[in-house]
Amino acid sequence: MKKLFYFASIVCVTLLTSCSSDSDSNSASIVGKWEYLQEGIKVGDNENLMPYDHFNGSCGKDFLEFTSNNQLLHNEYDANCELNTYNDGTYTRSGNTISVNDGGEVVNATIKELTSTTLKYYVPSTDGTTAVTRVLVLQKKP
Repeated sequence: MKKLFYFASIVCVTLLTSCSSDSDSNSASIVGKWEYLQEGIKVGDNENLMPYDHFNGSCGKDFLEFTSNNQLLHNEYDANCELNTYNDGTYTRSGNTISVNDGGEVVNATIKELTSTTLKYYVPSTDGTTAVTRVLVLQKKP
């Protein structure tokens, strides 16, 4: 269930279009490991962000990995401090658009902010019948 949640988050990222004020999003690379830093929701023009709640933060921080061969991997530490890696499918990137394919289901998303150290995206989703926008901020792992 948690894997599906994270996949949905990544997939929905590409559903938004970027603003012209986004800096460096076209030239920065998403390839690498990205730790979850903050999460929250966006209502209107206001973002309400909180620190990301890692599954087992005492062991390490959960992270996403965009590989150079276009695999999208979700990584989290379990209660025993073992790192579990889940393949969330493949991705392609064209400008600020990322297309994620997980077993034939393709979702397109748009990067909100991408620099050499920060990846921020919005995830449109539905809470029952209400449309909400989830915000995720990730930091490049050293």
